[in-house]
Amino acid sequence: MRIAILSFHYAEYSYLLARALAGTHRVLLFLCQNNMMKEIGEKREQWAERNLTVIALPHFGLRHINMPSNTISILRSLKLFSPNVVHIQEVARDYLLLAMPRLSRFPCVLTVHDHIPHSGAREKLRARIYKKYLRKSVDAIIVHGISIAKDCEQLFPELADKIFAVRHGILGVSSHSYNTDWEMGTALFFGRMERYKGLEIFIRAIKMINKGGRRNDIKGIIAGTGPYLKECRKRLLRDSQFEIIDKYIPPTQVPELFKRANVVTLPYLDATQSGIAAYALAYGRPMIASNVGALPEIVIDGYNGILVPPGNAYALAVALKSLINDQKCCRRMAQNSFNLGINEFSWESIAMETVKVYRMALLRKKRSSKGMRL
Repeated sequence: MRIAILSFHYAEYSYLLARALAGTHRVLLFLCQNNMMKEIGEKREQWAERNLTVIALPHFGLRHINMPSNTISILRSLKLFSPNVVHIQEVARDYLLLAMPRLSRFPCVLTVHDHIPHSGAREKLRARIYKKYLRKSVDAIIVHGISIAKDCEQLFPELADKIFAVRHGILGVSSHSYNTDWEMGTALFFGRMERYKGLEIFIRAIKMINKGGRRNDIKGIIAGTGPYLKECRKRLLRDSQFEIIDKYIPPTQVPELFKRANVVTLPYLDATQSGIAAYALAYGRPMIASNVGALPEIVIDGYNGILVPPGNAYALAVALKSLINDQKCCRRMAQNSFNLGINEFSWESIAMETVKVYRMALLRKKRSSKGMRL
């Protein structure tokens, strides 16, 4: 099968999926240059390995004179490649939307990473219109979790017959071994600092734990940058309970952070799925997460982590303290996380699930084409 993947965000995710698919298929992957450099760090604009070819395009906005040139590049490359299926990662890009009338002649699959905006997020009207058009235009839709698929079926009944749940594969550098030489008593809060991720809940939980015992029973590592951290930064800088790494974390520095972590925390107020949890699986780390969205499908309560109610700092504090005080349990959950990462959440497994959706899209397109001829 010849597969074209258009991904102008989620570069690391899409590259890992494309590499796995290229084991048995020919794959053409389009990325955004800026996003590629941030998430992968690859400097070459175009390269090939095995059956995979990657083309990186510059990002041009609606008013940029060169914006249509991206559309032309996409369509020319697809004409030469002649894909059996086109797989789009949902993101509002003008040059992608301009190409859609021509793309829709191929069987099309769309991965929806966030079916509804996160709390506190402001989505522009144009982005909402673009997403609605994309979802209507494709033959199949992938979401990352059974619970998300059910939610989508209720929220968007007109799309219900073309929604499929496929797991979110692991992120980061995976290997066939891992270790538990973490810094005991460290809890990692990682990623872009948005309000919905529950940073305030994490801060309150750490302070609750340390107030009841020695000053630094548990150390909170806050790594990443974003608007919400700016609100908290001043009051945390001189607090020895926390280590603040207020910057974008490049791919080369991500492994060291996760290797330091005794526990990875995801106290989200709301969520669909989490790339941070995908990193924790790759590095074999136990997790404590809010019981929201599809997080319980990757953080299995009592197996590789603990689930707590969203917005409940006390429950997070209790879970953190009980887990860190039981290092035997931590090691068992770490092993279970790692096992999930190399099995159910491996990209080889994800690729096989994704190909099944491609075949459903092919079948749907074939049926609709017959209907049009009739």
